[in-house]
Amino acid sequence: MKIKKYGLAGLCIIMAVIVAFCYSKQQGTVIIGINLALSGENQVQGEATERGIVLAKNQLNKRGGMLGRPVKLVSVDNHGKPADAAMAVEQLNMRHVAAIIGPNVHDCAAAAVTNIMNKKIPMISPAGVQPDITTDKQQNTVYPYVFRTAFLNAQQGETMAAYAMEACSTQKMAVLYEDTACSCELAAHFKKAAERHGGEVLLYENVSGNMDTSAVTAALKEQSCQAIYLPVSQDTAAVWIQALRDAGIGCPVLGPDSWQGEMLAAALPADYLQHVFYAAQYATDAKDPLSEDFAEAYYEMYGELPDSYAALGYDAFMLLAKAVENGQSVKREDIAEQLNQLKEYQGVTGNMIFDDHHNPVKAVCVLSFWEHEPAFLERQEAADI
Repeated sequence: MKIKKYGLAGLCIIMAVIVAFCYSKQQGTVIIGINLALSGENQVQGEATERGIVLAKNQLNKRGGMLGRPVKLVSVDNHGKPADAAMAVEQLNMRHVAAIIGPNVHDCAAAAVTNIMNKKIPMISPAGVQPDITTDKQQNTVYPYVFRTAFLNAQQGETMAAYAMEACSTQKMAVLYEDTACSCELAAHFKKAAERHGGEVLLYENVSGNMDTSAVTAALKEQSCQAIYLPVSQDTAAVWIQALRDAGIGCPVLGPDSWQGEMLAAALPADYLQHVFYAAQYATDAKDPLSEDFAEAYYEMYGELPDSYAALGYDAFMLLAKAVENGQSVKREDIAEQLNQLKEYQGVTGNMIFDDHHNPVKAVCVLSFWEHEPAFLERQEAADI
């Protein structure tokens, strides 16, 4: 009986040790949440961002993880819907995440902020470009737990105005925009910057739903515009670039970072893309060792080159890792404190200087087309605006 009794007791001890070991292993893992649109209208951008995050996580784990602890990612699909993005924060909080990366989409990111602040979870929006993600406009205060890695629309619009005037040597410009918050914001900042530097915006036209392009092209010819800023969607851009070139308007056309060069090249002939320039958060052929190493690693893992969303996701994760390293802690409040204190970070999308509103100021990549393919031209520094 004693042998059986001691055998049973020994078994219980062994089981207890195993359970404790498994629990300690789980406790040793740092969990990072992902709150992105992995289905729905913004699925392509969400999946690209997630791929960049996964690559960063893999590289960090190979180097020992966060403070010697392995990192695990937990993704929640917010479907590109604000209510689902807010709920995703609740779900990730129950998984005891140290921080959350995403959302990208403005409405989703804004909807997530309330829960983020209530739960006090650090959140980095990789591609959110409007001010109210990190700032409470009504209270005029900065959210202490919300950050981003993309430059703002304000910087982008002003940079493209500077590029039009300096690189394209233009003074008389037109702006054709859509009735969306992002397009209106970009258009307004472009116009303001151009006029501040002595340029003229001769035509400022909302072209939403206007597929009869003849009246606008006639007005552009009459005004003798030397450059056109077109902060519109990818599909709308293709329609208007074709209309402009068909009307014999060959002046420079400048666009926003939402354009995908490969898609424009597929939609338009090569000669129509001459003197077409657009902004980007990242360029694979930017002459920068860090960016090039990222592009090579991404291609090796996925068999394709990264886009801006992948690069911003990568930077968001590595920025988070830097905050953990600086604070030597994976506690939420410590991560947030270190992100608040971080004033400069060198990422694959460029060197970021963070302002008091958690917005990175960095160079804007300017791309054009060479032999019917997107080509990096230069980085337009923020200081040049």
